Formats: sequence, C-alpha cells, structure tokens
Amino acid sequence: MRSISTAVAVVAVVAAGGCKTLGSPDLNAVSINDLSANPTAASLGTAVQGLFRLIRDNFPEIVIGGEIGREGFDLDPSNAQFQSEIYVTQDPNLGFNWYYYRPEVIASVILNAVGKVPSYKAADVAGVTGFVQTIEALCYLYTIQGLDQSGAAIQVTLDPTAPPPPIASRAQVYQQITTLLQQAQTNLQAAGATFPFSLIDGFANFNTPATFLTFNRAVKARSDLYQASYGLNGVTFNDVLTDLTGSFLDTTQPLSMGAYWTYSTNSGDQPNTLYDPTGRQYFANPILKTDAQLKPDATPDLRWQTKTAPIDTVTRTAFTVTERFNVYTSPSAPTVAIKNEELILMRSEALLKTGNRAGALADVNLIRTTSGGLAPLAADPGLGGTQTGDRLIDEILYNRRYSLLWEGGFRWVDLRRYGLLAQLPKQRPGDITIPYLSLPADDCAVRSPKPAGCTVPTPF
Repeated sequence: MRSISTAVAVVAVVAAGGCKTLGSPDLNAVSINDLSANPTAASLGTAVQGLFRLIRDNFPEIVIGGEIGREGFDLDPSNAQFQSEIYVTQDPNLGFNWYYYRPEVIASVILNAVGKVPSYKAADVAGVTGFVQTIEALCYLYTIQGLDQSGAAIQVTLDPTAPPPPIASRAQVYQQITTLLQQAQTNLQAAGATFPFSLIDGFANFNTPATFLTFNRAVKARSDLYQASYGLNGVTFNDVLTDLTGSFLDTTQPLSMGAYWTYSTNSGDQPNTLYDPTGRQYFANPILKTDAQLKPDATPDLRWQTKTAPIDTVTRTAFTVTERFNVYTSPSAPTVAIKNEELILMRSEALLKTGNRAGALADVNLIRTTSGGLAPLAADPGLGGTQTGDRLIDEILYNRRYSLLWEGGFRWVDLRRYGLLAQLPKQRPGDITIPYLSLPADDCAVRSPKPAGCTVPTPF
C-alpha cells in the first residue's frame, strides 16, 4: 500500500518531529514546544517553511489520482503490487495517501502561537493568520478531492491520547474550506505591505499579503467550481466567476504563471521524485496519443508532444506502454499548486454554465491555440456529442485533460463531477475504476460506530 501516514493521532506526533513518550519530556520536538509557549518571529518563520515541506512531500493527487483517471501508470518494477491496489481491488487504506493532516497540525500550532510573538504588530498577526488559513483550506481541498463522498475530518490535535476527530460530510468539508478562505481574505486585507516571513521561490509572485490574496481567490475558485458541480452549499458558477475576478487570472501573461512547490538537490532539501528520465517507473497511458486532437500540420496536440517522450515498448503486469512522462524534466522541477492556465479553463467552464457561450469559446480557444497548438474553433460546436451532451463542455474537459496532465489527478475529478467515470478505458479485462476513496480501514478501526465513509465504494 502506498500509504504515507497512519491514523490522525499518530500523524500529529509525526508532525511534531519525534518519538513522543507519555512519561518523559519530548526532546526531539523542542521546537514545537517552544513555538507553542515562547514563539518568536524566527521560530514562526521556520514553522511556515515546514508547511511548504510537508505539503510537497506527497504526490497522491498526481500519481494515484492520475492512475485512477487513466492519465498514466506507476509501473515501479520493484513494487508490482501497486497495480492491483488500484486496478483489481481497491486497497481499503489507499485513502491515507490523501491525508494532509500533518501540515494541518503545524498550521494549528502556528495559529495558536502567532498572537504570542512579542515583535509582531497587529498587521503581522493578520498576515500570518491569513496565509496559514489559506494553506489549511488548500490541504482540506486536497483531502476531499480524493475522499469525496466519504467525508473527512476537519479537526486536528497534537494529543496522541485524544479520540479520533469526527468525520464531517463532503458538504461540511467544503463549507470549512470556504470559511477558512473567507476568514483568510479578511486577515490578508488587514495585513501590512509585507509578510513577516519568507516564502519559497515557487510563490515569488505571491510573497506579499496583497498578491497572496490572489492565490487565495484562485484556491476558492477551484473549491467553488467543484461545489457548484456537485450542487453543494448553495455555491454557483457565478461564485466561481467572482472568485476568478479577484484571482491572478491574466490572459496577457504566460499560461504557466502561478504558484509552485519547489525542490532541489541541495543538501538538506529534497529532489522531485517524479523526475524519471529513463522511463523506469512513470508512463503515459497510450490512450492519450489516441485521443489527442491534431494540429493544422496533422501532428498531435502540442501538449501530448511536450509532456510525453517515446521509449522502447515496455510491458509490465500486462500493461503495455510506449511513452514516458516528460512533465518534470529535472530533479529540481517544481510541481504546480495552481496556474493561470487552470484559471482560464475554470472561467471558460463557469462562463458556459452561466450562459455566456461566446466568452467560454474565447477562453477555450486561447488554450487550444496557445497551449495545444491547435486551430481555434471557428464557432460554438453546440449541443450533442458523445460525452456530456454539450460539445463545448466536451471541449473544455478535453483541454483540462491535456493542459493539467499529470499535475493533480484532475481528469479523475472532472469525470467524477460530470458522472462520466464509467467512460474511462480499461487496458486489462476485469480492471476497475475507483469513483472515490473510502476512509482508511486503519482509521476506521479506532472508531465506533464506524462512519459511512468507511465502506469501500462500488467500483465501475
């Protein structure tokens, strides 16, 4: 099982940084203890850096979400059991990979400590609080993208003896995300001109409270897009358009502009382990080549050409592949938190859903021509088609598929939103498609009664 965590209570201990025993001082987690009782600007800044590190340690939405959504395969030759966990019988503990509770624990420690920093002014407290609340919301969003109808916990604790936190419904998790992002907006607007801490290079465009607020609105747009699709909490596609107005969406800027999780080979840092130049482990699904639209010169979509690379044919566990991924081209290559290209595609979808088909067409044509090298659609393709019953929605989903390929499991989420998971191809007879993940069996074992989300969903 590709599980990176254990039960929530244990995750809290791991996040604290050491082997905590109940009858002796915690010598390994002195920084956490000091941060809670005697925080300084320096220790709080270090804790903020810890948030970035904890989030980037995990690739469930890229690899596992990408596998479930048939973007690609993890055919690690030393771990052939990976394929059976996803394609044959869903591993009941697979949901642990979407548990983003370690950064949530550190976030709660920071929020409890920020008001105690002697050198901080009110504007500094507001800036730190708004930043951390935004990161908290993003972590909950990552979690619920995988667990979906199973729900998720929206409370954390550092106490290893505490009972497991209750499981909130999907709607409640999304409501918590909205609440945190709105509170963060208020705090960021009350902050000073700068943050009292440093951000990583991948957030260079969002390193002040004012610019970080545009990232906050971008995260809210993604959350609201999902809620509007599912009909949750009264959120509408007009809300998505409002969010995007306050985000960093800009059609005059590069589509790649955005926020990124960064890596390096420097001592004390970590490389991007998705870098696989020899095609040992990560492979593109052959269906990507089959489904790629053609450019005016009759060659495939530029995104398929640049994000994959040909290799000698490989067959493992009855999967046959002829391309590896070329999305991450060095051990220092960043992974995307959210980028301009996704925002434009979100706007295209929201415009279409609110009746502005001309605006939706303009946005999708920008992505087609700029990112895919495809010819623009001369006119609205209208209703009909084989997927959603609206060819323009089909076109938006196509562009999301190739523009966001191997970046966050978006294909899986998109087809779930539109009830199209049954359309995902199966390379081997008897393979399954997982609609969403159950709460991990090991987490369920300590709960009585067990939440409904402990039941493994029926696969397609």
